[in-house]
Amino acid sequence: MHPVFIPAILAVFAGATGAGWVSLGIGLVWGAVVFAGGVLIGGARFDASAPRLLAQLRTFTGA
Repeated sequence: MHPVFIPAILAVFAGATGAGWVSLGIGLVWGAVVFAGGVLIGGARFDASAPRLLAQLRTFTGA
């Protein structure tokens, strides 16, 4: 379960304003962590496949 849901539900249904701010903070941190992880994983996958991609581009003759 996404870590933002519990304080967000408290903010909406219980009217807890503080929980809304906590949810915002958790969401910002969680988003930054997921973004950084995606960049690292995507970069590693690209680096692993770059030589094969370059070889394909070198043999490309055009449309």
